[in-house]
Amino acid sequence: MILGGGSSRRMGLDKAAILMNGEPMIERLVRLLASAGYSSTVLGPQGTADREPGSGPLRALADFSPSAPWVFVCACDLPRFDPVAVGYLRSQAEGFDAVIPTRGGRPQPLAALYSARAFQVAKSLDSNERRVMAWVELLHTRLVTEDEMKAEGISPISLTSANTPEEWQRLVAGEPV
Repeated sequence: MILGGGSSRRMGLDKAAILMNGEPMIERLVRLLASAGYSSTVLGPQGTADREPGSGPLRALADFSPSAPWVFVCACDLPRFDPVAVGYLRSQAEGFDAVIPTRGGRPQPLAALYSARAFQVAKSLDSNERRVMAWVELLHTRLVTEDEMKAEGISPISLTSANTPEEWQRLVAGEPV
């Protein structure tokens, strides 16, 4: 699932439409996931519209009903995305509701793998709750460290999002943010 909504206030423009090598990010992510054998659902204006536009990613996730036992969820602002990371996260999922990479010791829940059960938990949250971490805190989660990803040959920045033009430029250049 690719989250393509949001106001992109810090970026100053629609992140889903940012061009990476001449291709809009949302289309690039769909293509990269397809090339690795994964189908995509886009939530937001470019795909399935949110029931409550502007209510944030947690509401969109709570409204989603997965058709597969596992769903990789990512924001549309991953300029260095590598779909190999999805397979690695799936290899770590046994016995967990979620597998979430960390950057700088902080969980990155919008570039993570979730079980179908996790989406049922999201539905149970108070509709006023906006924090994705409020959901994650209710799940049995496996946190994957940067060192674990590096040991598998996966760059941790492949699952790092950009919130500002400066972060975008650094990630595109292959630098950590």
